[in-house]
Amino acid sequence: MLTTTEEHLEQVFNRAADPQPPGKKAVERVKKLKDYAFVHFSEREEALRALKAINGMYREIFCVWLHSERLKCHPQ
Repeated sequence: MLTTTEEHLEQVFNRAADPQPPGKKAVERVKKLKDYAFVHFSEREEALRALKAINGMYREIFCVWLHSERLKCHPQ
């Protein structure tokens, strides 16, 4: 991930989120810092679809849901 760019992460997560309607951007922004990144989605459903689609693609993925109860995210 050290050589991965913010643009690449945005493309991967947008493709994985399968936003509706097609062409809509699911990812609002990406912030990469050294060996980790923050990916902000516009809708929770798109984030869930992306997490399921990229399961196993990256070594570790943690997610934090804002504006809701505490949820742990471990995509299966």
